[in-house]
Amino acid sequence: MHKHAYTHVCTYTQPFFEALHRAVRPGGIVCTQAESIWLHLDIIQSLAGMCASVFAGGSVSYAHTTIPTYPRWGSRSRGAANSV
Repeated sequence: MHKHAYTHVCTYTQPFFEALHRAVRPGGIVCTQAESIWLHLDIIQSLAGMCASVFAGGSVSYAHTTIPTYPRWGSRSRGAANSV
């Protein structure tokens, strides 16, 4: 990707993805974080629709994964955190 592909363009906007479209080679892949499927389905649907129009003729898909977090890990003694 050219080093100036997305200079001065806010992410998650159509101009940002248009800049990526111009920068990526044919058959290239663009990946982005797209919020929580449980909390922001409307945002994800809007983003996927916009990407489908920008990358017309390409493939736009959504995938998700769950990353467990333990916000209290280390905030108490190791013994207490390990007993949970």
